[in-house]
Amino acid sequence: MGQGRCRRISFLDMTSRKFAVLHSFPGLAEQESAERVVIAARRMGMTAKIVQTHEDIAAFDPEFVLCLTHHEIRPPNYPTYGIVMAPLSWVRDDAQAIRHILSYDGYLTLSDSIRAWLEDLAAAIHRPALVEPFFPSVYATEWAPPGTPPAMLAYVGTNWDGWRSFELFQTLSRRGDTRFFGPADRWSHIPAASYGGAIPFDGRSVLETYAAAGIGLGLDRPDFTPDDLPSNRIFEISAAGAVGMMADIPFIRRHFGDAVLSLDHAAPAAAIAWQIDRYLAWIKANPEAAREKAREAHAIFNRHFSLERLLPNLLTLHDRARALGRVAPTEDEQAEIAAFCDRWTGAHRPSARRMEVVQALLGPVSVAPGTAVCCAPWPWINDAEITIEAHIASPPEGSAIADVTLCDAATNETLWSAAILPEALTAFGNLHRARIAVPAPLAAGRNVALHLRSRACLPLEVVSLILRTEFSGQDEPLSAVAAQGPIWIYGTGEGGRKVAAELMRQTGTAPAGFLDNFRDGMLDGIPVSTPDAARGRMRPQDGIILATQHWDRLWPQLGDLPPQRAYTAHPHYGAQVRTLPRRHGRT
Repeated sequence: MGQGRCRRISFLDMTSRKFAVLHSFPGLAEQESAERVVIAARRMGMTAKIVQTHEDIAAFDPEFVLCLTHHEIRPPNYPTYGIVMAPLSWVRDDAQAIRHILSYDGYLTLSDSIRAWLEDLAAAIHRPALVEPFFPSVYATEWAPPGTPPAMLAYVGTNWDGWRSFELFQTLSRRGDTRFFGPADRWSHIPAASYGGAIPFDGRSVLETYAAAGIGLGLDRPDFTPDDLPSNRIFEISAAGAVGMMADIPFIRRHFGDAVLSLDHAAPAAAIAWQIDRYLAWIKANPEAAREKAREAHAIFNRHFSLERLLPNLLTLHDRARALGRVAPTEDEQAEIAAFCDRWTGAHRPSARRMEVVQALLGPVSVAPGTAVCCAPWPWINDAEITIEAHIASPPEGSAIADVTLCDAATNETLWSAAILPEALTAFGNLHRARIAVPAPLAAGRNVALHLRSRACLPLEVVSLILRTEFSGQDEPLSAVAAQGPIWIYGTGEGGRKVAAELMRQTGTAPAGFLDNFRDGMLDGIPVSTPDAARGRMRPQDGIILATQHWDRLWPQLGDLPPQRAYTAHPHYGAQVRTLPRRHGRT
């Protein structure tokens, strides 16, 4: 973490400070962060109040305003500082987000890459970027060790993004040692016995839940990892004194090390569930060692990441801005900023973007010494980067662990082979991962199969074997895509309805239909069918737009449908879509 460049803030400097916490989305998870900031400020002798509107701010008349997210714009007449903790992939192409960010007088983040981006953004409009380290974590807590052994694995969340960990949560919910907490409608897909109930956003109940369980599960979205942004769960679980099972991301590895149990959060659900099973067994067999990990993580949190440690950076930021005489932008300056944002996002929006699909091939399976297992064939995609990823438990000693071979599925001709070597393995707690890049082009127009042969003297425990396919998707106007033929929209949620509305606005033509795996009927006057039911009405020149953030799960299912054009509308669901390679044959 970087340090402020002004004098250190003393306790006396804090006691008369008064600031507003702007959060206009009450009832969402950010409410919890706001409550914690207010609690910590009160402890430190400051006065903080949660406000929802600019009118609330004027009535409270604070010294300055803290915006919890980039969804808020600077209120008039008050110095305002914004926490930037959304990944750059979410904001750097969004003109409105950049306009909000540029309206602030200073910034708070723990990410070096976000700090650098903020500095570049500010430099582009010839103003300094004032940035201090901060995260809306948790106030300091007293150490209270978990029970012996810790009783339950708890996951607390609003599950706002649906399918991100759907398979893992389904697996964990079928056992008796895990409870999920959050809004009931977001957890309706798990058995009632595994649902722990809703938790009020009061700044305290989340910590009490983790403390009562004794073990907390923390997972991270893949799009947060490139900017080294942790979720709040590492701070919540550590502050609660619970044993943490955490995603192995650089931030957690660097600051918490072995004080938490590491999960390879990029692994498939089966591999993560395997890790969790082994960790729970270890905790039960080693309660004292598990408690020591929780104690160490708690000490790290209090020493470096409690709000009492971080809030002084907010005051330092305010003092720096005040010393520079920063004032609210005039109407002309606001108009200039708005125009700049449109130019900036247009200039920095790539026409082609890297996209990735993960496909589970195998596992868990025990491979006997000297024997091989074979995965089902799949169609090869040219112009893509292909990586085979193996997760192995307790790799054996030796010069090579296993061989992987790609073969033509029809002729069994060997197309490529490579060895998994010990030095290629990366440890994630109790799991080891190997990633092997496959040369391309290799098998254009073919179906290929993968063989894995063990070289071990003892059975080789392969927890999972997956295929990562990364390719370039070209951004195209929705109107141009629609001009090539009828459009089917896969997805009947908010994203699907937005794409349908935008399609009709731009072209005056409704989609040929909505596709949904689990429903049929009508939606907004447009027929809804399953893909199989709609097959006979589709033509090769038609296009399918996957209007869901989980397009990568649906994309492989398009293989044997007639349309030869496939797109995803994620993440903007507006005037642009992104091309996907056409697959031949369902996988």
